[in-house]
Formats: sequence, structure tokens, C-alpha cells
Amino acid sequence: MWKLYFQPVSAINAKRRMRGEEIQELKKPELWGLHRECELSVRTYYYGTADGFRQEDRFRDDWYFQNRQWASQVLWEHVKVQQSVLDYADMFWTRKGLANASSVIGVHIRGTDKKEEYRKVRPAEYMPYVNRYLEAFPGSKVFLATDSPVFLADFLTLVTDATRVEHTQARRTTGNVFREDSGVKARTVIGRQVLTDSLLLSKCSFLLKSDSAVSEFSIYWNLALHNNSVDLQYHNGRRQPHWMAGVDVTVPEADLTPDDRLQSVAAESDPEWSTLPTKAEMEMVDRMLDEPEGGPPPVEPSG
Repeated sequence: MWKLYFQPVSAINAKRRMRGEEIQELKKPELWGLHRECELSVRTYYYGTADGFRQEDRFRDDWYFQNRQWASQVLWEHVKVQQSVLDYADMFWTRKGLANASSVIGVHIRGTDKKEEYRKVRPAEYMPYVNRYLEAFPGSKVFLATDSPVFLADFLTLVTDATRVEHTQARRTTGNVFREDSGVKARTVIGRQVLTDSLLLSKCSFLLKSDSAVSEFSIYWNLALHNNSVDLQYHNGRRQPHWMAGVDVTVPEADLTPDDRLQSVAAESDPEWSTLPTKAEMEMVDRMLDEPEGGPPPVEPSG
């Protein structure tokens, strides 16, 4: 699946035995165990050898910065996103007016597949920051990335000016979209949607996030966001941007109550930017999966 989203890391074909060499492949449990226990593994939040930090409910700036530095260096040196994906993200950014905004605050709200031991940060907790940003920076806009239809609806209701909010029309559901019985080809398109959201978040001037690989990767691609972001997952050690001075971030308890109104909601109707799998995209995935070697065929960005 790698070549659907990224360029080859090297010319070596991992499925072939090289001359005089044998390629060893770790099994998934071995790879995951190595990742969890190795001190030099990059982690997007506290787990493995860093699991003890989670009990502190604290954003440890030095720990996050070290992991983000390591990840950023690896990505920029070895991982190149397919040009068609980059073009799609750039086209969205331009056509939705984000390129002409005075600044853009990125908001990532993870909802559907977050494990129970990690609290879900609901839209109401983002609102003091989002509404203050729109007030403090005239001409600014919001780019919202979320996998939850409920969180999307709540955000658009609570924000002071919904006309200044842009979001992709990705697959949204209250379950994990990758674990649903949608088929391999559909999941590959959903994977592109997630990657596109992360790339778009990396273009933002400021970022509001909780624990999530999607928003962490956006910082890996734009390390300047480390000092221009707030992680709302933690109550202690949370940054206070200068434009938030004097703003009360307390949220009414009623706004934090879980809401299971929707069980499954597909993307809203927006034919230009709907990223649900189309027939053309399915055919494109077929071609890329069938291609034996080399890079994928050129793909024109939809829209």
C-alpha cells in the first residue's frame, strides 16, 4: 500500500531476494514490541517506555520536541509523498481561500477510534481558542479536520462564524473507518483522506490538537508548529498563546457530555471535494495495486 501514498524509499524490492543477500522481515508482534520498548522509537503520544507520563496529565514540552525532531528528520530525508497527493492538498488550500487568508488556525478533533483510556477532547474545549483567534486576527480562517460527524456538527454550531471554517468532505462515522467492512480499495482511498488532512494541517499558522498521529504528523512536516500549537489533551503544562491572555477557557459541563446522536454519517454533499471513493479512484487504486515495480502511474487530482 506504500506506493499509493509515498514514493519508494529505495530501489530495493523487498519481495525479492537480492544477490548474495536475504531480506529479513519482522512479524507484526515483533515489530510492535521493538517499537514500544526501544528508547529511540518515535512516539506520537505517551505509550511504551513513556507510558508512565500519561498519569501526569501533563504536556511535557521537551519529550514531545525530541520525538518531533527525530520524526521530522526521518520524514524529510526518506519519506516523499506522491505528487498527486500533494497537488490535491495544494488545490484544496487554494480553491477554499485558505491561501489568501491572513492566517489559518488548524483544528484536529479525533473522535471515532480513540481508546477509552484516553479522553476524547470535545469541540467545546476548542471553542475558546478558535473564537478568540478569529476575533484577534481579522481575515483569518479555520481548517477543521475530524473523523466524527457529531463533532463536525457541534463545531459548526459553536463557532462564532461558520463561514470562516473549511473542512474536507472525508468519510465520517462513529466507528473506525479502517476497521469497517469497506474493502481494501475503499480503505486505501480513506487512507489518502487522512494523509490529505495531515498535510493541510501542516500548512496552518497555528494548530489546536489532542493526542493523535494525524496531527502529530502535521507537526513533523512543519516543525515550526511545535511552538505554534496547543495540545488540549493535557490540563497541565498547556501552552498559553499571547492572543489568549485573559480568556477564560472553562467549559460548561453540559457541553462536555458525550453525545451519541449519530451512528454513521457519510460525507456531506459537495461533489467538488467529496473524497469518498469514486469509480475513477477505485480504478486508479486497481492500477496501482496491480503495478509490479517502479512508481505508480500519474494521477490527476480530483476536483
